[in-house]
Amino acid sequence: MKVLFDLPPDELALLKLEKGEEIHYCVPYDLYGNRRIKDGWIAVTDKRLFVLLSGQLQKEFLLSKVEKVRCEPCAGSGLLTGGRPAGSHRPAWHCGGGNP
Repeated sequence: MKVLFDLPPDELALLKLEKGEEIHYCVPYDLYGNRRIKDGWIAVTDKRLFVLLSGQLQKEFLLSKVEKVRCEPCAGSGLLTGGRPAGSHRPAWHCGGGNP
C-alpha cells in the first residue's frame, strides 16, 4: 500500500512547512465526516498532521497535542479518526476512502 503520495503543488503550498519539516505520510481520501463524499488529503510530518479538503486546509494538529489516533484497515480502503479534544468523546476529524 502506498502511503507517501505527492500533494499537488497548490495544496502543498497551503501547509506552509517549516524549514526542515518534511512530509512522511500523505494519502488521499474520499469520505469525510458523516459519510460525505469529498476529495481530500491527510499529510503528516514529524511535527504536524494536516487535513486538506476540496483544495483547502481544513484542519491542522500538532502531533504533541493529539490525544488519540485510530486507523481501521478495510478491504481496499481504510478509516482514520483522531485528534480528540480534551473532555470530548467525538473525534476532531474522521476521514477514509480507497488508497490506489
